[in-house]
Amino acid sequence: PGNVRQLENTLEHAFVLCRRNVITRSELPADFMPGATPLQSLHEANGDAEIRAIREALKQAEFNKTEAARLLGISRRTLYRKLERHKIER
Repeated sequence: PGNVRQLENTLEHAFVLCRRNVITRSELPADFMPGATPLQSLHEANGDAEIRAIREALKQAEFNKTEAARLLGISRRTLYRKLERHKIER
């Protein structure tokens, strides 16, 4: 969403974060990617919606829990608690 200036700023930010030759999803902000779950949505989500958001973040992060927590806008510890509460494995 947004305009060219936002896109330029997002890509510049990703370039600074990128440690490889190719910018990947992990360098992009969560709200930039389609289907990403913003922080407020996760906090407002309950039950199935929260489970779907967590599974999608894990999928996008290739099951890297630290990265999934970043995408969701929560701490890694909070993610682990939610995984345990919802009995989500992997």
